[in-house]
Amino acid sequence: MSEEQDEAPASGRALKIVGIIAAVVVFYFLTRQLGGYIPELQAQIKDLGPLGPVVFIVSYVVGVLAFLPGAALTLTGGALFDLVEGTLYVFTAAVIGSGLAFLAAPGRNAR
Repeated sequence: MSEEQDEAPASGRALKIVGIIAAVVVFYFLTRQLGGYIPELQAQIKDLGPLGPVVFIVSYVVGVLAFLPGAALTLTGGALFDLVEGTLYVFTAAVIGSGLAFLAAPGRNAR
């Protein structure tokens, strides 16, 4: 019985390693594919003028509520704006989005 117990953790580790490698490969190809759209997105945001950051923040909030990966949203903010502006917009949007997600959670008023 101890041999079966030893095999289970080893197969679980192998499965985790394969999963991590697959995730890295998928992430790599997605970023290579989608990275070409960043300059176009930057131009569109700059064309909006002062409404550009507002549109980004609203998009980020919707992304948080739609359970999109936060890292992708945050990296997009960093690519669109400089360090200080991007950090400010991402932080603002993340706080608003997480607050709205909390308010939308079922059973939060249950006692």
